[in-house]
Amino acid sequence: MRGSLKYTVILCCVLLAGCAKSNLPTPWVDDFADAPWAADLTKKVPILFNMGGTSFGTKAAVESIEDVQFGVLAVDVGETARAGWADNNDWQILLRGKAAYAHSGQASFIERSGADVVPVNYYYPLETYADNDDSVEDRRYAFFGYRTSDARLQDDETVFDLDFDGTHFTKTVQIDTTDILWASAYCDTLYNSESTAWTLGFNSDFSRTARKWYPSAWMSYMPTLRFNHLTAALHFKLYAADAEAEASFVNAGGDTLVTVSNLQVSSLPTQATLDVLTGTLTPVEGSADTLSINGGSVMPTVAGVEYGHGLFIVPTTDDIYVSFTLNTPVGSFTPAEPYKVSLTGGFIAGKSYTFRIVVKSLESVVINVELQPWEPADNLSEEEALIANLG
Repeated sequence: MRGSLKYTVILCCVLLAGCAKSNLPTPWVDDFADAPWAADLTKKVPILFNMGGTSFGTKAAVESIEDVQFGVLAVDVGETARAGWADNNDWQILLRGKAAYAHSGQASFIERSGADVVPVNYYYPLETYADNDDSVEDRRYAFFGYRTSDARLQDDETVFDLDFDGTHFTKTVQIDTTDILWASAYCDTLYNSESTAWTLGFNSDFSRTARKWYPSAWMSYMPTLRFNHLTAALHFKLYAADAEAEASFVNAGGDTLVTVSNLQVSSLPTQATLDVLTGTLTPVEGSADTLSINGGSVMPTVAGVEYGHGLFIVPTTDDIYVSFTLNTPVGSFTPAEPYKVSLTGGFIAGKSYTFRIVVKSLESVVINVELQPWEPADNLSEEEALIANLG
């Protein structure tokens, strides 16, 4: 009996010891499986964008960044590098007019392949060291995104090409129906647990440091492109003054008697130059002309109907001049002088404005052109004026 009790006690101790061991937490070991380049200095570091979400604050043509292509420029913005940009060294200009693709709020690089586009990876140059010195030669990359055309890379391989004069990267932009977008991403500051600061610029060393110091949140320190509208949006809506007026625009057989056509806005720049480093949109001198909206012939209604899809113009404090043709059973009429519309404060980038063209009746045609800014436009904060936070 004593022998059996002894063995039973020993067995219980063994079982208890086994249970206690299995409940011990397994120590976490960072194997850098998600970023092997962070621990291996011989591996190239990929250029990755912050996989953030999107937010929208303006009512314009591009309301979603989904499936939008855009150009990306990445330049070493350190003062020493700036002086040598004209040499076009690879370590000074990382990307020049390359296209990227947005999908579900995330961005990846692409390149043209035949009649299609395919994803492609780009990498930061590996660190170099000064002669007879162990210090890293700093490369301070900043990123700039731009969309200046509705064309896509698979249709036009030059759509993201830039002009470079040794100091500025520019793009000539057609001003009409294209929503022009721009973004920039400069490096944030990293702090470790000892409050040591690290902020030079996006580069291999910065990405490695972010991954080591913030293993669960390092992606938030990768470049984030925050796209803004650079133009002001103009929309045109046609209204019948009331239900009686609208009813008079159609005869008993259902034929339309009153329509508006040939809507134009005059004395506006039709070309502008985008400085990709600053996001500045400058009208091309001598390009002022009349911008026409392709809307056909449209009958005004009480509810209002938009004519065409609007225009995007260079922000201006000048007056806007609108003209159109009113078609009736007794003839078509175009005002001798365009309707002049003034707006206190001018037309501001990232805001949308609606012109109301009101037709009183078939018998007594009185046309008023009113301007109603999209209501939130005057109250948008800088954050709300963004089209998207893109990563």
